[in-house]
Amino acid sequence: MDKSKAKATLDELAPGWAEAANPRVFIKSSVDPKHRMSCHAALTTHEAAKPAKLAETKPKPKAKAKPKTTTPKKEG
Repeated sequence: MDKSKAKATLDELAPGWAEAANPRVFIKSSVDPKHRMSCHAALTTHEAAKPAKLAETKPKPKAKAKPKTTTPKKEG
């Protein structure tokens, strides 16, 4: 299944999937159970054709060791 067939399948069986915030949840909640698996397969094919967005995350810096300080006791 290519991207255009996948989109056509989704438009036919799950109208409104493109506007949904989360298309997987939309398909699960609104599509007839007989057609859910084909819709999920089409959605997987359609999303696989999109370029993946990679968010590079910088590792958090480790906390610096603080030197222990002792204060002399005051006599008195």
